[in-house]
Amino acid sequence: MFPKEKLHHAYCVEGDRTEAMASVKNFIGHELKIKIVGNPDVLFLEYDTFAIDDGRMISDMAIKKPFGERRVFVIAFNFITREAQNSLLKLFEEPAAHTNFFLIAPSAVIFLPTLKSRLMFVKLLGVNGEKPDEASAAEKFLKAPLAGRLRISKKLADSVTDEEKSKAEVLSFLERVERRLYRNKSSRGVPAALEEVVKAKRLIFGRSPAVKIILEHIALVLPPKT
Repeated sequence: MFPKEKLHHAYCVEGDRTEAMASVKNFIGHELKIKIVGNPDVLFLEYDTFAIDDGRMISDMAIKKPFGERRVFVIAFNFITREAQNSLLKLFEEPAAHTNFFLIAPSAVIFLPTLKSRLMFVKLLGVNGEKPDEASAAEKFLKAPLAGRLRISKKLADSVTDEEKSKAEVLSFLERVERRLYRNKSSRGVPAALEEVVKAKRLIFGRSPAVKIILEHIALVLPPKT
């Protein structure tokens, strides 16, 4: 997953948090041969929304000299605010020596282009670690007739507020739909539908997105009972 010999200073793993966290831990422990448990140079941090205060804290911690040869940050979140991303720009542009970052996020679409350009992305397409109800929602949406898809779209859109957490839940739903479409990417109509889902993911975190219209559009463009 990561090139041990030419390791980049900052990665972002896209996908399910549980699966991504397990992959990163395995790489750090078995490939880099770094002790994980009880090591002050290896930090695992998890957030729902990563805010500007969190970004400042990470920046302050990163400039400190490690106790050993290398310091590793593993930071997982569902969403990261614009302000937090801007606070990390200098850190990722001028990384401290012997410091590596592994960000874990549901999708690359939540990142600003300026921060995205400083990261190397690794995408997980597996569905391991999904909660049964989450997996079921995506399956029902894809297998439902158009009327059923529109009902699901309305219900999901009605649950969304202006909070980033709510938008992250919609993004997570679209991610699960995308994964299932990807497994059938050679089927008729699926490649075009995948493109529309990717566009929808970008729109969700725009300013004042019309979530209901976005989801209804996806319901309309998906092939019947995918």
